[in-house]
Amino acid sequence: MTLKHKHVPEMQKQALLTHPPLFTPSYGKYRQGIVLYVPLHCRLLKSGITAKNIHDALSNFYSASEYINVVSTEEAMQVTQLDPEYLNTTNRLDIYVFSNELSGQILLAAVFDNLGKGASGAAIQNLDIMLG
Repeated sequence: MTLKHKHVPEMQKQALLTHPPLFTPSYGKYRQGIVLYVPLHCRLLKSGITAKNIHDALSNFYSASEYINVVSTEEAMQVTQLDPEYLNTTNRLDIYVFSNELSGQILLAAVFDNLGKGASGAAIQNLDIMLG
């Protein structure tokens, strides 16, 4: 609740943000799995940035990824809740882009198993990325 999450500096650097994002991970009573949310206000983004722009950029960036899936806009529109455990025991990560054009809000959500693969699995994936 201190708004000083350990990943905020990394997120700010990688997203080239002038100001740190308001990062609000949510935890519940389940063994593993997580849904991470990043709320965005369109009025604070560069003029002309839309949820579609963000979705397209994420889709293009992760298009060749074996483990990261950007959920289609059509599929995301059907979602009424996200189950933090549906990717448990996998290395997969699903990214959703939700939006409300009337309120000028965009919500990025990521679902993944935050405990299943552990540090050794993450190390192997990082080596895989480094070695191509």
